[in-house]
Amino acid sequence: MNTELSTQVAEGFVCHTISNKQINLILVPELGGRVVSIYDKLNSREWLDGWSPSDRRRLWHPDDPERYDSGPGAGLDECLPTVLPCRIGNRRFTDHGELWRTAPGFSIEGRDLVCIWHLQSLPLILKRAIRLEGDTITMRYRLENCSPDTIPFQWAWHALLKLEDGDIMTFEDRPETCRTPSGEALSWPSPLPGQDLSRGDTGSPLPSSAKVFLGPFQQGMAKVQGAKSSLELSWPTDLFPWAGIWVTRGAWKGLHHWAIEPTNGAFDRLSELPASPLTRIQGHEKRDWTVTIRLNSSNC
Repeated sequence: MNTELSTQVAEGFVCHTISNKQINLILVPELGGRVVSIYDKLNSREWLDGWSPSDRRRLWHPDDPERYDSGPGAGLDECLPTVLPCRIGNRRFTDHGELWRTAPGFSIEGRDLVCIWHLQSLPLILKRAIRLEGDTITMRYRLENCSPDTIPFQWAWHALLKLEDGDIMTFEDRPETCRTPSGEALSWPSPLPGQDLSRGDTGSPLPSSAKVFLGPFQQGMAKVQGAKSSLELSWPTDLFPWAGIWVTRGAWKGLHHWAIEPTNGAFDRLSELPASPLTRIQGHEKRDWTVTIRLNSSNC
């Protein structure tokens, strides 16, 4: 399937588009390498929150680069080296890490859209290359430790998905339990009475929100099934055995969306992660992994 590359300007930002017969993906390097749109042409569905409708498009620089909620809260970005702010020794790590607010080095290499971030808080480099292949988006990552020291890190894939009526979230492992960010074990998909987080239902009067973790997974495979199409997500559980589940129904910035966030630890702060080979990268180590997104019609 032929892939086309193009460039446009939206709200004053240069947007790079990669597309084929089924998928249209838009990336804005200036906004932390954020993917702002994943559009399924065959089924007329936008999967990321914040791009449509065009008169309410959320593209802007954060008012405060240390507060994630001052940014657009849209699209797909990367959380590294933490999700929530914390301190380890004399090092302070900001809200949702630093990549979402840092313009990466950007290039087009063949059919790939490539972003490279050099972290300021830790001696780490993250490279991400995005490619379309038929009905699949492939996101290849490399994390490199540029120092001789062992470095702690937390990475979370952070795609804020558009929540539509009738959507349901399922997992190949069919989990029956989840855990809160404080570590309390609860039932899935109904941690609290009246909830069904697999359908984006927080069980509370709006506005409301919920955050839990699922895992550890044996198979990193999840699906969001809509009325006409589905999004299938896969990731390597040998490196990222957990997934954060986030649902907001107007409680955060007045927005309605949800997220499946593969990650290497079932906590929101780097300072809370137990030391392990999953949460530490050795001196001069390079660690590679791939996340894939596959878009299907509901009758496939």
